[in-house]
Amino acid sequence: MTEKRKLDHIELAKNSQSSEEGRDDRFLYEPLLAGNELQPLPEISILGKKLSAPLWISSMTGGADLAKTINTRLARACRKYKIGIGLGSCRSLLQNDERLGDFDIRSLCGDEVVLMANIGIAQIEHLAAKNQLGRLKELMKKLQADALIAHINPLQELFQPEGDRYASSPIELLKELCDTGIPIAVKEVGQGMGPESLRELTRLPIVLLETASYGGTNFSLLETKRKNESGALEETLTQVGHNNAQMLGWLKQLSNI
Repeated sequence: MTEKRKLDHIELAKNSQSSEEGRDDRFLYEPLLAGNELQPLPEISILGKKLSAPLWISSMTGGADLAKTINTRLARACRKYKIGIGLGSCRSLLQNDERLGDFDIRSLCGDEVVLMANIGIAQIEHLAAKNQLGRLKELMKKLQADALIAHINPLQELFQPEGDRYASSPIELLKELCDTGIPIAVKEVGQGMGPESLRELTRLPIVLLETASYGGTNFSLLETKRKNESGALEETLTQVGHNNAQMLGWLKQLSNI
């Protein structure tokens, strides 16, 4: 076994070279400060429900047959592993219940799983203008959701061919939404948030902030690909954002940890 391992090392060394371009700098590597035995992930609690690990499947999809299949499988996985889940945008359910089956996963994930509904800030503005924010409580009851995710996505909406525009400041809309008593979570959709936006959020009684930072799925970039055309300005703006390490650093400063 030792000889085989050493031969593998010789053979594979030439194909195992590091490059600065591929280096992952999201974490500090400190090899002197701990052992390497795998430890169980810490159990956490959100909204009075325990998760087996600080893991989350959030804001996936809905509104299509394939989306229903994806949500069904994810809900069963969350039940098995006792982690949380957030639904994709539930905007269509504000119009009618035609696609309710895509989102109605409480019976699949179980009562012990943290389940959050999801709506965009543009829809929140429309409801607020009509004094209809109470409809979001009806939505949550229909889905048996524990909280509501408000996703803040100005760049995605800007590049989306059929995207919404909103005149109000999202932070003011979030304040109004928090006044309804609905448990609120907040997220972006692939660009993250800068320090001043995070500062404003820390002043609100939200139950959860999902960083949704730059470095994963970039929905602004996705929308430009949907159009099959983009200019130099769009290509540049879709790369604007803040990664998870930046956001966590700013949050640490704000909380004086």
